[in-house]
Amino acid sequence: ETGFTVEKPQLRVICSESSHPQDVDYNWLLFVFRADSYSGELIQSDEGELRWLPIDELHQWNLPEVDRRIMEFALNDELGPQYMKVEYTPDHQVKHLESVPLEAMSG
Repeated sequence: ETGFTVEKPQLRVICSESSHPQDVDYNWLLFVFRADSYSGELIQSDEGELRWLPIDELHQWNLPEVDRRIMEFALNDELGPQYMKVEYTPDHQVKHLESVPLEAMSG
Protein backbone atom coordinates (compact mmCIF):
# COMPACT_ATOMS: atom_id res chain seq x y z
CA GLU A 1 0.00 0.00 0.00
CA THR A 2 2.89 2.41 0.72
CA GLY A 3 5.76 0.73 -1.09
CA PHE A 4 7.65 0.26 2.19
CA THR A 5 8.68 -2.99 3.81
CA VAL A 6 9.31 -2.38 7.50
CA GLU A 7 11.97 -4.34 9.30
CA LYS A 8 11.35 -5.71 12.79
CA PRO A 9 8.03 -3.91 13.44
CA GLN A 10 7.13 -3.49 17.11
CA LEU A 11 3.49 -3.39 18.17
CA ARG A 12 2.97 -0.15 20.10
CA VAL A 13 -0.80 0.45 20.25
CA ILE A 14 -4.03 -1.44 19.68
CA CYS A 15 -6.76 1.18 19.49
CA SER A 16 -10.51 0.69 19.39
CA GLU A 17 -12.22 3.75 17.91
CA SER A 18 -15.98 4.14 17.91
CA SER A 19 -18.45 6.88 17.24
CA HIS A 20 -21.15 8.08 19.60
CA PRO A 21 -23.52 5.20 20.51
CA GLN A 22 -26.46 6.85 18.72
CA ASP A 23 -24.27 7.54 15.67
CA VAL A 24 -23.43 4.34 13.79
CA ASP A 25 -20.82 5.98 11.56
CA TYR A 26 -17.88 3.74 12.36
CA ASN A 27 -16.12 1.30 14.59
CA TRP A 28 -12.39 0.80 13.88
CA LEU A 29 -9.68 -1.35 15.33
CA LEU A 30 -6.19 0.07 14.69
CA PHE A 31 -2.88 -1.69 15.09
CA VAL A 32 -0.02 0.81 15.38
CA PHE A 33 3.52 -0.45 14.86
CA ARG A 34 6.87 1.26 15.12
CA ALA A 35 9.97 0.34 13.17
CA ASP A 36 13.41 1.91 13.03
CA SER A 37 14.29 0.78 9.51
CA TYR A 38 12.59 0.03 6.22
CA SER A 39 13.29 -0.66 2.58
CA GLY A 40 11.47 0.35 -0.58
CA GLU A 41 10.28 3.57 -2.14
CA LEU A 42 7.20 5.57 -1.16
CA ILE A 43 4.43 5.15 -3.73
CA GLN A 44 1.08 6.92 -4.02
CA SER A 45 -2.17 5.08 -3.33
CA ASP A 46 -5.91 5.61 -3.43
CA GLU A 47 -5.80 6.32 0.33
CA GLY A 48 -4.71 9.93 -0.24
CA GLU A 49 -1.41 11.76 -0.26
CA LEU A 50 1.39 9.89 1.47
CA ARG A 51 4.46 11.57 2.95
CA TRP A 52 7.35 10.59 5.12
CA LEU A 53 7.33 12.99 8.09
CA PRO A 54 10.35 13.22 10.39
CA ILE A 55 9.32 12.78 14.04
CA ASP A 56 10.75 16.15 15.05
CA GLU A 57 8.54 17.90 12.43
CA LEU A 58 5.20 16.24 13.30
CA HIS A 59 4.11 19.20 15.44
CA GLN A 60 4.17 21.40 12.31
CA TRP A 61 1.50 19.41 10.49
CA ASN A 62 -2.27 19.67 10.80
CA LEU A 63 -2.87 16.17 12.15
CA PRO A 64 -6.11 15.00 13.76
CA GLU A 65 -6.15 15.36 17.54
CA VAL A 66 -6.53 11.62 18.05
CA ASP A 67 -3.47 10.88 15.88
CA ARG A 68 -1.38 13.21 18.00
CA ARG A 69 -2.58 11.53 21.18
CA ILE A 70 -1.95 8.02 19.85
CA MET A 71 1.54 9.07 18.73
CA GLU A 72 2.36 10.15 22.29
CA PHE A 73 2.09 6.50 23.28
CA ALA A 74 3.49 4.95 20.10
CA LEU A 75 6.66 7.04 20.21
CA ASN A 76 7.29 6.84 23.97
CA ASP A 77 10.13 4.37 24.50
CA GLU A 78 9.41 4.19 28.25
CA LEU A 79 5.93 2.71 27.74
CA GLY A 80 5.24 -0.81 26.59
CA PRO A 81 2.47 -1.62 24.11
CA GLN A 82 -0.85 0.01 25.00
CA TYR A 83 -4.54 -0.77 24.49
CA MET A 84 -6.47 2.42 23.82
CA LYS A 85 -10.17 3.03 23.57
CA VAL A 86 -11.39 6.21 21.88
CA GLU A 87 -15.00 7.38 21.69
CA TYR A 88 -16.01 10.28 19.47
CA THR A 89 -18.78 12.86 19.71
CA PRO A 90 -21.32 13.10 16.85
CA ASP A 91 -19.13 15.84 15.29
CA HIS A 92 -16.09 13.49 15.41
CA GLN A 93 -14.18 15.13 18.26
CA VAL A 94 -12.52 12.96 20.90
CA LYS A 95 -15.06 12.52 23.68
CA HIS A 96 -13.16 9.97 25.74
CA LEU A 97 -9.73 8.36 25.47
CA GLU A 98 -8.36 5.78 27.84
CA SER A 99 -5.15 3.81 27.72
CA VAL A 100 -3.92 0.79 29.65
CA PRO A 101 -0.81 -1.33 29.20
CA LEU A 102 -1.55 -4.19 26.83
CA GLU A 103 -0.03 -6.66 29.29
CA ALA A 104 -2.76 -5.69 31.81
CA MET A 105 -5.39 -6.90 29.31
CA SER A 106 -4.14 -10.50 29.38
CA GLY A 107 -4.47 -11.02 33.12
